[in-house]
Amino acid sequence: MNRTKLCSTTSLSLIAAFALALAPAGCKKDKDGDSTNPDEVTSNDDGASDGAGDGEGADAQPGLPEQDPDPAELATLYERLLKGEYEAVAADAAELRATLTGDTKVRANAIAASLQAMAAAKIIPENGEEPAQEAVNAGNRLGDEEILQLAHAAHAVYLIGVHEAPQAQEELEEVLRHESPYGLLARLHLAEAHLNQAFGVGEDDTKVVAPERLDDAAKEYQAVIDSGGEALLVARAHEGLAAVADYKRDKETACAELQKAEDMFAAAGAVAFLRDNISHHAGALRCKNFKAAE
Repeated sequence: MNRTKLCSTTSLSLIAAFALALAPAGCKKDKDGDSTNPDEVTSNDDGASDGAGDGEGADAQPGLPEQDPDPAELATLYERLLKGEYEAVAADAAELRATLTGDTKVRANAIAASLQAMAAAKIIPENGEEPAQEAVNAGNRLGDEEILQLAHAAHAVYLIGVHEAPQAQEELEEVLRHESPYGLLARLHLAEAHLNQAFGVGEDDTKVVAPERLDDAAKEYQAVIDSGGEALLVARAHEGLAAVADYKRDKETACAELQKAEDMFAAAGAVAFLRDNISHHAGALRCKNFKAAE
């Protein structure tokens, strides 16, 4: 079993049934239990380049016209992504992208591609690679730092899904060096990248071999909570703190954080399976005072 190295929507995967609920398919491993190396974001003729943070100093492609305003559907897709509607968001974002053609819609297409990548990677991680790369390429075409930050965050979600947490960490840390409307989302995934690196590989993939990484993850989760930002992101951070506490054998804290996550998920309209995962974990820990929100 594989904690957040599973293709999960959360940080919690301590029991087999819970892990299966989070990871229906897609994590690639070789016979020794190590992940295969994913392709990195590659260059293309549009001027896209490797690595995170390439938006700093990136220049727009000559001849690109002023971009159309972002369509309202993108904000709706983002909200649905946070609620956990992964399959629907991946499909709907791909469908929307088919309508966003032409040089005045490069930015909108890139945002849709990033959302598609994040959603798809939660189901089958490899399916997030192509749209994430396309979003990075578009960000470089535009010279648009904000688009590049979202695109690199999406690419990092893919990397986490295919067990490349160190590379994801580097990419997310670069995103967080800049002001971004997607900073909390990036920080939440950075916490997940740290949490993955607390464990060994192969036969040791359920053993904590780097306990300091649990503290690194907790610090990032707490920063999301302290931000007072989007409720669904804060709920996920409480869920992440519950995972950290569980791995530290602190049942009381884990149960308390699970209750906070449940209450916030319910109030913010998260999909049922996200809340079911919380209930499963609370049941596994035998949290006596845990109550599903009405």
